[in-house]
Amino acid sequence: MSGFVPGWWTESPPLDKHRRFNRRLEHLRGSALGFFRNLTNYITRSVLETGGFRPQLHPGLR
Repeated sequence: MSGFVPGWWTESPPLDKHRRFNRRLEHLRGSALGFFRNLTNYITRSVLETGGFRPQLHPGLR
């Protein structure tokens, strides 16, 4: 069997950017059903988890 790599089926291929993003949102949606009963909390958590809030240094501190 040429080209056989033991354990090839256990390694998942790297996901492209949008699939990782969608997977993260689906995870959030599932956890939101139990933990976030408030829409504002759900939106805030979603933005935090997907990296929407980026820390910015004050212009004078750079």
